[in-house]
Amino acid sequence: MQVHLFLAKPFELLDSYKDRLFFVLFLTTYLILFLTIYRPYNLEDWYIFSSVNQTLALIFLGAIGGVYYAFSQLFMRRVIRFTVFTIKHFALWTLVEILLLTLLLTIIYDDVMGFWTNVFEYLSNLKYIFITLVLPYSFALSIISLFKSRTEVIELRRHFKPDELENTLIKFMDENANVKVTILSRDVLYLVSTDNYVDIYYLADGQVRKELIRNSLKKLEMFLQGQSIKRCHRSYMINVDNIAMIKKTGQKLQVKLNHITDFLPISKSYTEQFKSYLS
Repeated sequence: MQVHLFLAKPFELLDSYKDRLFFVLFLTTYLILFLTIYRPYNLEDWYIFSSVNQTLALIFLGAIGGVYYAFSQLFMRRVIRFTVFTIKHFALWTLVEILLLTLLLTIIYDDVMGFWTNVFEYLSNLKYIFITLVLPYSFALSIISLFKSRTEVIELRRHFKPDELENTLIKFMDENANVKVTILSRDVLYLVSTDNYVDIYYLADGQVRKELIRNSLKKLEMFLQGQSIKRCHRSYMINVDNIAMIKKTGQKLQVKLNHITDFLPISKSYTEQFKSYLS
């Protein structure tokens, strides 16, 4: 079942024409360099490559592979359209590509020596072609994947507006609406009112710390509308993103926050909005 789900996942690395063009050019370049530099599989012993123009013949062989892949990736992928091109489609497409490429090269370069002899030649060529293509396939797809990941990161950064960054920081103002302290939203734990002052408890370097500002919870509640800091009691506001547990004792609710040992009260007038955390 897991294999079926994996094969049904979209395969998007070669969706765009630009990526397929890079794939074809990479394969072509690799094949030509690999054949002319390493001359693998004793190709120099083949009569067709034994002439003084052996290098030219090997370049031509690599170019045939390039033209073939250009036809397959740049033309046939446009002709045969898929609603969603999945990993299964890619695997089948690749298999057919290799089988047909082997057949093409066998027809071009092998003599007709009888059906079974040619079948064995085909299977032998298939082995060599498969071994040759494993590395460039892997390299090309890895490079495309890296570029796509980098492009996605750049796009995210480009669309990540400064005001969205500011929204991850919470500004706490004094009674004159002057910003006194700014704290990362996820680090704010709770606020406690004491007379005309408010203690802000927050997390810094793994330790719970406190910042005192001159203001009232009523004013701060207005300033912090739309933030994750919510009023739960006449003397407390809590960061709902840091709720670890809400406990009901009789008709009363109490809340425990991450990094805080004691439970904080939820008064009756604020009970309704915190009941959802119990369901």
